[in-house]
Amino acid sequence: MAKRRRRPAGAMGVPLGAKRARREAERAPSPAPNGSADLDADLDADLDAAGSTTPPNPTTRGGQPLYVLRETLACAVRSGCVACAHKIVAGAAVPPGCLPNVRPELCPRAAAALSFAAPEPAARFVGLYPRTVGRRPVRVLTVGDGDLSFSLSLARRLGAASVTATTFEPRASVAASYPDTGAANVAELERLGARVVHGVDVANLARWFPAQPASEADAFFDFVVFNFPCVAVRGAPGSDAQSAEMEANLELLARFGESACELVRPVRGRVHVAHKTKAAFGSWDVPARVCGARAALEPEGAVVFDRCAYPGYTNRKALDRKSFPVSDAVTYVFRVRGSARSAGAGGGAAAADDAVFGLSAPTVTPVTAAVVGAVVSGPLRGAPARRPVPRTRRDSSDAPRTGPR
Repeated sequence: MAKRRRRPAGAMGVPLGAKRARREAERAPSPAPNGSADLDADLDADLDAAGSTTPPNPTTRGGQPLYVLRETLACAVRSGCVACAHKIVAGAAVPPGCLPNVRPELCPRAAAALSFAAPEPAARFVGLYPRTVGRRPVRVLTVGDGDLSFSLSLARRLGAASVTATTFEPRASVAASYPDTGAANVAELERLGARVVHGVDVANLARWFPAQPASEADAFFDFVVFNFPCVAVRGAPGSDAQSAEMEANLELLARFGESACELVRPVRGRVHVAHKTKAAFGSWDVPARVCGARAALEPEGAVVFDRCAYPGYTNRKALDRKSFPVSDAVTYVFRVRGSARSAGAGGGAAAADDAVFGLSAPTVTPVTAAVVGAVVSGPLRGAPARRPVPRTRRDSSDAPRTGPR
């Protein structure tokens, strides 16, 4: 019998490996939403059983205390997701015999993460970002957002009025550099009603966003977000800018930290910088650069970066449609110096608001030794997925499923 030849691609030119990975991901048990009380109880029980005698202090990555979104942890511990498990233990000394990392498409949430479909309004958080602060919508400024897919993901879930999206490149360059997504994302953001500004230099943000003293709520942003900062190398699209441009990258971080201080809410606002931690990116020492002598910021910690928490987002290289692996990445969280003391002095309301912004938010938990133990002894040892938690509520990661069943 003649040997059957395998076609290199399926319908629409999608590689068969990617299609199979998506099908397998959709068959896997889905993690429960962040806000589910069942999820909280089950997760806490799992972690207690894995390390009831271990100290509660978080481990570190990039020199900072490490935290993780509860939806990422649930995906690893409850659904047996190897991809999410490796996000949590990246850079740690993993014992021999653990399963190697897998394609991110094998995450049970990957199919939903490919879609921009919005979740139900009941979702209180989108990844690290709350929908509201008190009774008003949250205000998020994104800078250097490549093809603007991160901004669009937030706009669809937080509401377009909450998002101000910016790029360093002019509009024409965004469309040319990201031909498949750039122009479409800009048009969709504008259709939704989000503010989109091109040609914005992160070293001088106040030039584009001068203070408006009419109202404190309108004068500052609750979050200023810079994902995967990197100078663009003209004539070399997609360059990682690791050698000749290193000094320029470090100066970029320093000047961004100084500039962001002028726009972020002084007491409870946060500045977020997502970055890879493996060599050679780990040598950037992002916290030290962002919190330089000229910036009034201090580091609070780092959160395991989970792209699936922001459905529709694809991290892109500078001036290039290509993506890159981010399983080792974290979001560094910064606050204005002295803001922790100010929030504490403000009483219960101020402390409650600070919990929404900072690393004590209900969607985040420390990566302790117990967490690492649960991840290593479970999905990284090939343990079967646990009983899926009843889907009683929906949150930021709970977008409608798409693709084949």
